[in-house]
Amino acid sequence: MSHSLFAIYQMPEDAAAFDKAYEGHLAIAGKMPGLKEVRVNRRVQQLTGEPQLYLVTELVFDSLEDLQAALGSDAGKESGKDLASWGGDKLITMFISERA
Repeated sequence: MSHSLFAIYQMPEDAAAFDKAYEGHLAIAGKMPGLKEVRVNRRVQQLTGEPQLYLVTELVFDSLEDLQAALGSDAGKESGKDLASWGGDKLITMFISERA
C-alpha cells in the first residue's frame, strides 16, 4: 500500500521569493530514492480555517519503508537542510499518510 509525505505550507510574506526557493527545494526533494510521484497543489480559495495556506505538496512512495529510507538518504537530508536555509521550515506542517 502506498504512503505519502504531505508538506503543507502557510501563506508566505513574499510569494515570489517563496516560489523561487521552493522550485530549487522541489528539485532536491525529487532526487529522493524510491519517489514515485510528486503532486503540487496551489491554494486557489481557502474556505475555512487558519492559518492561511499557500501550497500542498505530496511525495508518493510504494511503502512506508521506502518513504523512511528516502528521508534518511543523502537527498532527504539535503532537502531538510535546504528547507531551513530559506525559512521554509517556519511555514511547513508535514505528515505521513497511508493510502486508504
